[in-house]
Amino acid sequence: MSSQDWLYRFFTSRHRWLSTLAALTLTLLLALVAGFLLAEAGPLLATVGLIGLMIGLWMLRDIEAAYMVVIGVICLLPFASFPFDIGFTPTFLDAALGALFLVWLLQMLTANRRQFVATSLGGPVMAFLLLAIAAFVLGLGHAPLTPYIARRFAEILLSVLLFFLVINTVRNTERLERLIRFLILFAFVEAVIGIALYAIPDELAMR
Repeated sequence: MSSQDWLYRFFTSRHRWLSTLAALTLTLLLALVAGFLLAEAGPLLATVGLIGLMIGLWMLRDIEAAYMVVIGVICLLPFASFPFDIGFTPTFLDAALGALFLVWLLQMLTANRRQFVATSLGGPVMAFLLLAIAAFVLGLGHAPLTPYIARRFAEILLSVLLFFLVINTVRNTERLERLIRFLILFAFVEAVIGIALYAIPDELAMR
């Protein structure tokens, strides 16, 4: 069962109270987010935030959508960050990768066959991951832990774990070809933007 099937069954459950609870929870969440963004950030950022929330829900329905968003952020907005602070300033890439791993986790929890696929390279990758964690823990005795350092280390861990996510979710040629098309498309858009920024005056490009 995919995460899309899981969400569909949750919102269309034969138990009326469960589907009603799901709809009310989603409505309350949207209202709280919209109210907070309107009060703290203004209507423009509130609109952007709600669009981001819709994209997040779309990502939860289909892991290929999550992959597409991650690829798009890497190509077009690799350094963009959210306009708020939670001890550190989260980036769009942090959110996209987190959503991608969440979708994978939901699929693992709801699938009939919870099989974790590994390859011959899985051992060395896991050894590197454990070595990185050990080095990080030992290094805490020589330098203070700051939110920035913690975020950067978490990004390193997610980047390494992405190896296992890909080999467990990209299991056929058709999905691989679709993801490659996404990559080519966003790379083309990135190239067009780069050429346009090169062609226009520097004063306009800096805006």
